[in-house]
Amino acid sequence: MNAIIRRTIRYYLKGGGGPRCSQVVQMEYQMTQNQPTLNQLNLIVRDMDATLAFYRRLGFKIVAEAGAVHVNVTLSDGMRLEFDSTPFVPQWDSDWKVS
Repeated sequence: MNAIIRRTIRYYLKGGGGPRCSQVVQMEYQMTQNQPTLNQLNLIVRDMDATLAFYRRLGFKIVAEAGAVHVNVTLSDGMRLEFDSTPFVPQWDSDWKVS
């Protein structure tokens, strides 16, 4: 069996006394011989520049222009980490409601 399964998970993060922040994670699994392999993770972010600065401090090599609405980072194992700004999300999730 070789198929792609996509899952979207919505959850809330609470930061040290700050406002609740809605996060959506879209994961893509490649099914090969009945074993799922995570190969894509989408994070929806409210502040793309701050998010990219944070991941760069963690050591991720990210090439993106200021003001980008979608950024794709391919990790050394081939997994894709993608960041989408809230205005970009309706392009792949028509039910998206900004919270």
